[in-house]
Amino acid sequence: MNDKKLADMIMEKGIDNVNIAMLDESKRKGILTHVANAYIKKNNISEAVRLFAMARNKERLIELFDWLFEQRRYKQAALAIIPTDDKERQNRIAEICLREKLFESASNVYSAMGNDVMVKFISENFPLEDFES
Repeated sequence: MNDKKLADMIMEKGIDNVNIAMLDESKRKGILTHVANAYIKKNNISEAVRLFAMARNKERLIELFDWLFEQRRYKQAALAIIPTDDKERQNRIAEICLREKLFESASNVYSAMGNDVMVKFISENFPLEDFES
């Protein structure tokens, strides 16, 4: 099966329903990145983030984070930066999410950073469900 057909199959059936274990790391990363980019065009940011993370494409996750951050789409930006190890960007978005009352997103970022003190602070002081939609 060629790469385009495999990418189309992933778009149609979803990554959970297509076995890509037989692909080498480079081909897997390329196909997953291609499909993730297609999801961005369809504004399915959460699925794009998931595929970039599966592809271990941290560079593309950071680019996506920067693009979302510029647009003030903080909840989605937080989702994009969590799979990376970019502590500076993670800390910046966590602080902004707190300020914007996106408590669950802030907590998720702090958790990814291993900042248990802030996770506990948020859970004890702010409702995680009330302000996010």
